[in-house]
Amino acid sequence: MKNIHVVYLTILALFLSSNLSAQKTVMLHSKGTVKTFTGSQPFTDAYFASDHGDTIYLPGGQFAWPSNYAKSLHVFGVGFHPDSISSLGNTYISNAVYLYAGADKSNFEGLRIPSFGFYKNIDSLTVAKCYIGSVSFSYSDTFLCSDLLFRDNVFYGSFIANQKTNRLVLRNNIFKKYDYHILTGISNNAWIANNIIMGRGYVSSWVGRFVISDIQNTLFENNCIMDMGGGVYTFANVSNCTFRNNSFVNDPTSDLLNTWINNYVNIVTTDLFVNVSNNTTFDFSEDFHLKNPSSFLGTTNNQIGIYGGYFPLNHGWIPRVPFIRTHEIDIETDAQGNIEVDIQVEAQTY
Repeated sequence: MKNIHVVYLTILALFLSSNLSAQKTVMLHSKGTVKTFTGSQPFTDAYFASDHGDTIYLPGGQFAWPSNYAKSLHVFGVGFHPDSISSLGNTYISNAVYLYAGADKSNFEGLRIPSFGFYKNIDSLTVAKCYIGSVSFSYSDTFLCSDLLFRDNVFYGSFIANQKTNRLVLRNNIFKKYDYHILTGISNNAWIANNIIMGRGYVSSWVGRFVISDIQNTLFENNCIMDMGGGVYTFANVSNCTFRNNSFVNDPTSDLLNTWINNYVNIVTTDLFVNVSNNTTFDFSEDFHLKNPSSFLGTTNNQIGIYGGYFPLNHGWIPRVPFIRTHEIDIETDAQGNIEVDIQVEAQTY
């Protein structure tokens, strides 16, 4: 990560310029220089001016995702959780995010994204601390993505992968949707750890709708898997997977198609979490901390769920850029033309 002082000055300048004028200011770090972009499409302009490996900082506000996105960039927004963005607003992408060949080794963090699509081979990608709708992958026979990491995100739609995707990692995320197909189409050495996975399996016209389906050769560990339909329609076509130290509403461990190790069964939502409902989608007022963490230990010897694992979630989903906790800016200057600014900043290291 860049020197914290340089990043702090960038975010502070971005914040001040966006708040002291009507225009949103996007900043591009490229080869030791900083360029600013305003106007009607500042993110798109910054993207086309960027080179592989550059970093783009987006302030709070709405931005259109550049078309034919095919560069390896680091894109940071200010976050999405109301407790963490009161001073900045949130960074909202107004259209679907599509990635094409060339976007390898990219990093996206602190964004609200309505949908996410992979339509070309992408290797080594990280998506962190974002608020995301659906995720989909092309089903072309020649399509292959590898080494994709989604961590510390909130998903309010379905995650529909391609079974040719290799080494997919989903950890410390919340998947919550009062519907089926929360996770589907995952295979090839995937690792799913310390997530909250909440959906509702049910029957429609005598056809089963399942929370988790079409998954093979995957390790599930330290997850809270909550079928809001009661657990009858949690799994379909799930085989050759290992489930270790997960909690379940029902008891699926009699299934012989998978390996079951040290799981917690027949655990209902109200007994597990401090304050989580079976409502339609994720609610910002919900508290996913465990009521009794020591009673639900994971493979890393701390609690299962998003606040456990190797890298427990920091509450508030604050991105890895200096975060402006509070600010006060005088509405007028003094006799010398100075303006008083009081800003409290907090930095995240991960």
